[in-house]
Amino acid sequence: MKVTDNIKKYHKKFITSLLLGFAITIPIELSLAYLAKYIFDVEISIPNLLWIMAVSLIVGWVATFIITKRFFRPITTLGAAMNSVAHGNFEIKLKTESKFDAIQDIYRNFNIMVEELNATETLQTDFVSNVSH
Repeated sequence: MKVTDNIKKYHKKFITSLLLGFAITIPIELSLAYLAKYIFDVEISIPNLLWIMAVSLIVGWVATFIITKRFFRPITTLGAAMNSVAHGNFEIKLKTESKFDAIQDIYRNFNIMVEELNATETLQTDFVSNVSH
């Protein structure tokens, strides 16, 4: 299984759990709406309440999708780079510019690892070339 497949699987699980969280908030929204009706004497009709909940669920889902995409972008990038290295591309280099120190450290260490693998492959190729002659 590829690393990116794993990331996609966890991304789907994360979004599903957040959507379930939104589904759980519906009864809470209903309760708060009726509480507001009795405290503030505001007339709330069921169709209006349903529209408000539908819009809030859609806005919440879109916001969740955008936030999770942004959150998982460094992991997806690293997964794709690792897949490339696994297929023999030792020339790949990740940009270490990130807002998060942990991501910078991971990318920096990945770049060092790729450089070491490239050097090892060069030594191996040179050794085999020298021995065969």
